[in-house]
Amino acid sequence: MSRGGARWPLAALGPALLLAACKPSPAGPGSLTARLLLISDDVQALTGTAAPSAESSLHALEEIAVRVRSAGGDPLLALHEVVFGEPAFGHDLRREELDLMRLPVVLAERRGTCLGLGGLYLALGERLGLTVQGVLVPGHFFVRAGQTNVELLKRGERLPDAWYRERYLVPAGGDLYLRSLGGRETEAVFRYNLANALRQRGRLREAIAVYREVVAVLPGFAEAHANLGLSLHAAGELEWAAASYELAREAHPDLPGLTANLEVLERDRASLAARLRQRPP
Repeated sequence: MSRGGARWPLAALGPALLLAACKPSPAGPGSLTARLLLISDDVQALTGTAAPSAESSLHALEEIAVRVRSAGGDPLLALHEVVFGEPAFGHDLRREELDLMRLPVVLAERRGTCLGLGGLYLALGERLGLTVQGVLVPGHFFVRAGQTNVELLKRGERLPDAWYRERYLVPAGGDLYLRSLGGRETEAVFRYNLANALRQRGRLREAIAVYREVVAVLPGFAEAHANLGLSLHAAGELEWAAASYELAREAHPDLPGLTANLEVLERDRASLAARLRQRPP
């Protein structure tokens, strides 16, 4: 997951649930799994990098789900053991981040970023009927299974909220960071990374449209407001950029790079005002 133009480094188990209560969840049009597969298609359209089909991905998910169901006992613990046992799903920061957040790629290669591994865990939880939700902190994404945090880049290590507050400098206040996200909110986090890729490829208008969709769903997402401001700034929409930067500062006053971007913007606004004053009447 990326912060601005840089890479985000990125990614315990809760109350026991009866295995008999774990019903497979089909990947219908409204499911998070279906939306993650659509995002994979959007990435393929952007990068041209192929991935296994949705059908084969769903088959792979079901194979893993069968192993979880067959394990018996607490299904959340069984899910943890299947994902992080041997051979384990792991992270890979050497490859193109956008590619490794795609659910089909993660299933095929058993490697992913925090978002990619998070998408896998969430899709399996959805398929098994378990309570698994995404969680966002500045620069990082992980999942919460039941009431317990699952750190995906540490082989599912259980870590308290306090660890994330210190490690990722979670700002005080706000209603986004460290809370469990709904399905649409989680989808918005994935689409944020898609918007970053569009911006980095110079497709500013498309990036702006996606960022705006993201902040409409996650109004407290400081990084999305900041990158929307950066895109608007690059597109010459300086007043709109200023408004987005200010929303980012409200959500996270100490967001890295934000003060510098605001200073550049103020210089550009002053330069534009000076040029306008010099125009003949």
